[in-house]
Amino acid sequence: MKKFLLIAILLFSCKKDEKSTPPVTHQPEKVAVRLVLTGDITTSWSNLKTVYDSTIYAVSIRTYTGAPFAQGLFDNTDSIKLEVLKDSSYNIYVAAIRKGSSFGLWWETAADGYRKYATPMQGKLQNKMRYDSLQTTFIDSLSFMKVLKDTVSRAADIYRYPEVDTYYGMTNYTARDPNNTNVSLELGRRVFAIRYDLHNLTSGYVLATYGGLIAPDTLKTNDTLPSRIYTANAFTTGDNTTTVSVPITLTWVKGNGTTEVLGTKTLTTKKNTVTSVSVYLSVVPGQVTPLFTLDNSPWAGTDDIDF
Repeated sequence: MKKFLLIAILLFSCKKDEKSTPPVTHQPEKVAVRLVLTGDITTSWSNLKTVYDSTIYAVSIRTYTGAPFAQGLFDNTDSIKLEVLKDSSYNIYVAAIRKGSSFGLWWETAADGYRKYATPMQGKLQNKMRYDSLQTTFIDSLSFMKVLKDTVSRAADIYRYPEVDTYYGMTNYTARDPNNTNVSLELGRRVFAIRYDLHNLTSGYVLATYGGLIAPDTLKTNDTLPSRIYTANAFTTGDNTTTVSVPITLTWVKGNGTTEVLGTKTLTTKKNTVTSVSVYLSVVPGQVTPLFTLDNSPWAGTDDIDF
C-alpha cells in the first residue's frame, strides 16, 4: 500500500509540473531596413520650409499577396525606416508629392497635433511607420488627391488629375541579410504640364476648362504664363508610350460680360511632357483665332499639333 501511494504521489507531481510549464514560443526574427530614395527627385529637408512647401513621402509596404503590412507619411527622408520579418518578401511603394504649381495637398490638424491628410494617403504625418489600423487603399492610386485652392480659406479641389508634382516608384524586397539593411528605390516623375501663351487680350480673361478632369484655369495676362503641373496615375504603371487625353475648352469672357467660345481641342500628352498652348485673340471684332501647339520642353515632347 505504501508503494502504491508513493507512485501515485509521484505521478500527480509530474502531471502538475507539466501543466505549470508554459509552452516555448519562437518570435520571428525581424530586420531593420532603411529606404534610400534615388531617381528623378532630389531629397532634402529644411527647418526653414513652411508646411505648404514640404515634400510628403507616402510609404506603403505590402506582402507578396498584396496585404498591407506597414504604412507611413514622412517629410524627412532620414526617418524612413521600418522593420520587416526575416526571409519574408514584400512590395515597397513610395509616392513623393510636392506642391508644384499649386498650394499643395490639403491637410487638417488632428486632435493630437499631427497633420492629417486625405485620400489616398489617409493618415497622419508622424515620420514613422505604423503596423496596425492599416488602410487597404493607401496610395493605391494617385488620382483624386485633395489639393488646396488657397491657404487662407483652405478650400480644396478634387479632380482625376490633381495639380501636384508627384514622383513614384516600387521595388520588391526579401529580408535575408540582417547586415544589408539599405534598400534603394528609384522614383520617377509621373506628371504632365500645360503652359499658356496668350496674345492680344485687351479686356476680360480667358477661361480654360478640361471636361471635369482638371480644375478650371483663369488666364488674365498676355505673355507666357507659368506651367501648370498635373499628376496622372496612368503614368505609374505605363511605359514612356502611355498617354492621357484631356479636352481643353477656351472661353473668352470679355470686359462687358459677354462670352465667346474659342474652341475645344483634345490634348493627348505623354509622361513628363509639357504642352504649350498658344492662344491668339484677333484684334478685329468677331474674329478669333485660337491655336493649340505641343512644343518642345525641358522634359520631353517634340510633336506639333495645330488647332
